Formats: sequence, C-alpha cells, structure tokens
Amino acid sequence: ALVAKLPSNPVWRRDLAVNLGRLGELQQDRGELTAAIATLREAEDIAREQAAADPENTLARRDLAASLANVALVLNKMDDWTGAVASYRESLGNLRALAVKDPGNASWRRDIAETLRKMGDAQRSQFDVDGALASYREALEIDRALAAADPDSSARKADLEAMLREIGTTLNRKGDQAGALQNFREALVLTREISAKDPDNLPRRQDVWKCLTIIASILTAQ
Repeated sequence: ALVAKLPSNPVWRRDLAVNLGRLGELQQDRGELTAAIATLREAEDIAREQAAADPENTLARRDLAASLANVALVLNKMDDWTGAVASYRESLGNLRALAVKDPGNASWRRDIAETLRKMGDAQRSQFDVDGALASYREALEIDRALAAADPDSSARKADLEAMLREIGTTLNRKGDQAGALQNFREALVLTREISAKDPDNLPRRQDVWKCLTIIASILTAQ
C-alpha cells in the first residue's frame, strides 16, 4: 500500500524487494519453485532498477547481486542450469565491481568465492566440467588468500578445505586421479588441523574420515 502511494520512494521499494525475497525463500522451502521464481524475479527487477538509478550505491549493487544469486539458486533446483549460470555470472559482475572499489574488504571476496562455487556446481550439473573447474579454481585462490590472511581462523580453513575437496571430486570424475589426490591430501591436512582445535566436534572428525576414505578409494583404483 505504501509503495502504491509513493511508487518512486526508494526506501519503500527496497523494503518491498526485501520482503519479496523472504517470501520467495519461504515458497522455495515449501517446494513451490514456480511461485518462488516469479516472486524472486520481481525482487530482482526492483533491485536492478535501484542499482541502475544509483550506480555508485554500494547497498543497491549488493542487493542486486544477492537477488540474482537467489534467482540462480531456484533455477538450479528447477534444473535450469543454463539460467542459473547466467544469473550467477551477473551476480559475480556486481560483486567484482564492489571488490574493485574496496579490495581490502574480505566480505566481498568471500561472497565472490561462494558465488563462484555455486556457479561451478551449476556448470558441473550441465556437464561443463572445464567451466566448473575454472570457477572452482578461482574460488580456491580467493579462499587460499583469505586463509593466509587469517591463519588462526578455522572458518577460513574450512572454506579452503571444502573447495579443495570439490576440485578433487571433480578431477576424480574427470579421470585425473593424480590431481584429485593432490587436492584431497591438502584438504586432509587442513581438516586434521581444524579437528585438532576442536576434538569433540564429531562432524569435523567425520570430515577427516571422509578424506581418508576417498584418498584410499582413489589409490585402490589406480
């Protein structure tokens, strides 16, 4: 009602987009993917409009990147991997623009790495293995730099470890067992370091076991 009275009010329009995004997430959780994509597209349109109206506005550009990523997530669930990759790619363009303006902002770089990972998943689903590996490796370099900048952070090590395992899995499926082993062995070192800091954390101990099991299976297959 407020937006109808003053349709050009940017604050109210952003509030509308935020609420549409929440509704889209709820629809997605309930399995109503067709409704969710329509709702999220409406949120994306508002975010795109606001970013175009004020290209230097960091919040508007971040909102657009997030809206595009939300759309891509639903498209991926709908098996529209081409559409998902396109939305992730556009989201990345906005995140990269933010990172260029503020290269020391670790949050932007983490968002870029996470979006690259999700785009790589969509590329792998459409059997674009080389494209997936390129996305994963770019994400890996970001995760590696972030982990090096904050060596005491288990969260940053966990991001790096997860990306190494993703690359290892993809290389193994491609038949590059040597490359897969290299990535899983590096992941194992990180997983053990993380687990040693929190020995009572069962999921972390399971991650160690998973890495060991995969390494063993690759060695057995050689």
